Amino acid sequence: MNDPRLRTYFFNALILALSVSPQLLIAQRRGEQPAPPPPVFTCNTNGPRLSLGDLIGLLEKIVEKTMTPACIESKIDKQGVNFERIPIVDQVLTEFGASDVIKGKIRFPPPPPPPPSPKVAGALTVNCSVPECEVFIGGVHQTTRSGQSVIRGLSPGKLPLVVYREGFLPNSDDIDLLENQAKSVTISLRPIPPDPTIPALKVKELLWDMTAATGRIESVNGNGELLWITDDKPLEWKIPKFSKTLVNDLDITFKNTAGRDCKLKITGDTAKPKSCNNFKKEPKTDVVAAAQLFLKYQIHDILGILSRREFVRIEGRPNTLKTVVGPDTYILTVGADGLPSELEHQFQDKQWTVHYVDYEVYGSGKYPKTMIIEDSAGEGKWEFHLIPVASR
Repeated sequence: MNDPRLRTYFFNALILALSVSPQLLIAQRRGEQPAPPPPVFTCNTNGPRLSLGDLIGLLEKIVEKTMTPACIESKIDKQGVNFERIPIVDQVLTEFGASDVIKGKIRFPPPPPPPPSPKVAGALTVNCSVPECEVFIGGVHQTTRSGQSVIRGLSPGKLPLVVYREGFLPNSDDIDLLENQAKSVTISLRPIPPDPTIPALKVKELLWDMTAATGRIESVNGNGELLWITDDKPLEWKIPKFSKTLVNDLDITFKNTAGRDCKLKITGDTAKPKSCNNFKKEPKTDVVAAAQLFLKYQIHDILGILSRREFVRIEGRPNTLKTVVGPDTYILTVGADGLPSELEHQFQDKQWTVHYVDYEVYGSGKYPKTMIIEDSAGEGKWEFHLIPVASR
């Protein structure tokens, strides 16, 4: 290499060879294309708050390797988001691969504000003109002491107040109660006036005569039918069997026109269907409600309740008695045969009228073969036509 031109050519070729990476030479020797260099981008954290759609788009770019989790975290820190981390958002972000760090930068919705404290009226003081009055208001029942009762915790507004005592006519009034303002009212009770035409004893005697006429029947068994009578086509159920006991229990079976049975056991106001086999229940013709009314207004039980109440005669209706003490009112009419024929029961805003028809000798007493029960709305009436068959 004494020739200067050859020496220059040799040195240039050596420099070129050293400038090529070993990986490139290896790839070229295998016939492969070299891997492209990683993309170069800047993380722009300027701009409006990110929507959920914006964040999902950024998460997809991580897969394309045109975005990094660190950049997304920075954008959330700098730009913020216009949504909150509710459960469905949390689920969507997880499905798109958001890390716990990214989700942790999104705020949860604030807790709901606490409910406002219930409004409470001030204390109500009820003064009664006689001692030991019974006071009813707003679902509260108290007995006055020394003619006075203080009731707390009532809601503001207009509430009906009822005050009574045995032997006196009840008195009622609507009381306006204001929030946190005490109020005092005075209620006067008047003694029940005696009937000028019939001694008070005669009123009780009439009830005793009815009780004696119906006799003592501890249990009733039988069968019959039930009708729901309206302006439309009546509905009918057979009663293959019923059994009413002295302890206010009723076992009764209904059979509809499709031949399906509904067996019920009722104790007081509680009804327990034993087996109803897809028994159809039509609106306003619920046989469960009918059975409860049937048990509630059994005449022998009603006479037992009325024996503990105070009565007056109703002017112009000499064979009718009306209770005057208690939160509800019974009006009982006696038929020409000396047996109860009609009962009106008024309580709160409801009224039921029961007709007792066609008494039959049963054991040591008499039992009505027909009970007709209707309410004051006049939407329809239940008719029980019964055949008492045996006495226990």
